[in-house]
Amino acid sequence: MTEEQIKSNCIACDSDISEFELASKSGFQFFACIECGTVNTLPLPKAQELKEFYDGLEFDTSAYNLAEDKNIKKATKTIKKLIELNSGKDFLNIGMHTGYNEKAAKSLGLNPKSIHPDDIGKHKDKADIIFIENCIERLLEPDKFFSKLYDLLNDKGIIYIKSLDGNHFMIPSKFEKWKYAIPPINLNYFSKEGLEVVLNKYGLKTLKSDFNLKPILGVTAKKLAKKK
Repeated sequence: MTEEQIKSNCIACDSDISEFELASKSGFQFFACIECGTVNTLPLPKAQELKEFYDGLEFDTSAYNLAEDKNIKKATKTIKKLIELNSGKDFLNIGMHTGYNEKAAKSLGLNPKSIHPDDIGKHKDKADIIFIENCIERLLEPDKFFSKLYDLLNDKGIIYIKSLDGNHFMIPSKFEKWKYAIPPINLNYFSKEGLEVVLNKYGLKTLKSDFNLKPILGVTAKKLAKKK
């Protein structure tokens, strides 16, 4: 990893973070943004390095399989709340590929589709509800990803993002000890404020942030009439 791979501005609010190193782990440094609370990972790996890392990684999905009914029930509860905000039928799932979100959406009479985050630029069908989970914390270029969301939503479309909360009170004081501080798997640790900033930047207004005793974000936003 070289110096040109180091970006010293916050992924959420673009403030300088180069002087605020929080911790280090596995050859990466965590930098906290004092403006919005988002934690950034530096230096970022190159795309090919990340691909080679994931190619050699085996994910254990047994825990997901054992809790299938529970996870579908949780997803159904969340999606019901989104339907109250938008009664359209087109549902797009991005990032979570265990099938729970699609099954929950289908049980509620929606027309679910699912795509990998890397394919967001190729997907053309608009949706009334976009559900994003296990995704933004792993993106190499989150800004590019967020910039595509507006055009994927129908008018008055709703988006729900579930991710890690990098500024939660339950994170250990030594950030590197947090079980989810595992670069290069997780690279972006948005705060509620940071995520609101980046969504607003791309024409999405935050409506609600879930209260959670665990360091998990659940943010609902809507498409504004005009993109900024």
